[in-house]
Amino acid sequence: MKSIAIADSHILCREALCDFIRHAEKSYEIQGFSDFSSLTHHVQMKAPDLVLIEEGLSGFDGNIIKSCTVALIVPWLEEKHLSDVSYHGVFPKTLSSKNILSGIQEILAGRTFFPSSSQIPLSRMHEKALYKPAYDFGLTAREKEVLEYLVKGQANKEIARALNLQVVTVKLHVRGICRKLKAANRTQAALIAKGNGWG
Repeated sequence: MKSIAIADSHILCREALCDFIRHAEKSYEIQGFSDFSSLTHHVQMKAPDLVLIEEGLSGFDGNIIKSCTVALIVPWLEEKHLSDVSYHGVFPKTLSSKNILSGIQEILAGRTFFPSSSQIPLSRMHEKALYKPAYDFGLTAREKEVLEYLVKGQANKEIARALNLQVVTVKLHVRGICRKLKAANRTQAALIAKGNGWG
């Protein structure tokens, strides 16, 4: 019998995943944990065949449990997850239950599992939910509007025309945006914003 440990701080997600796997595959022994310390204690007592661990779990610093096969549970799929060789797989919470089970079976068979775009519904591939949400940097509502145009590469005159503002007002907003994003200029501000979910 294969044993799987699932560590996720969200009780609903953890219990739903544990229950689904128990019903879908009777030959798996499933244990759920809410934090890294209780998972570590369990692993020391009896190392499971597979550990699914939530990214950002309380107490988890990113170091994998060396004695186990470990896969990451993530809220949405990012490019960095697909190139991380520290783990045997990654399971976005946007995956279907069928694909989650298939991925678990792949890893338990000695392979890795990194989902392809075909395993995530197309409607989800184009939603912000797949990527980290845009960080607001403490910007005002108007600064956010200006930043959206900055990210598109619009000049101050174009932004002023689109938002019905004076060019001098747009310049003031751009200066405020650069200060809050700790950017040297508008181009750097746009790049920082893109790296944080804008555009």
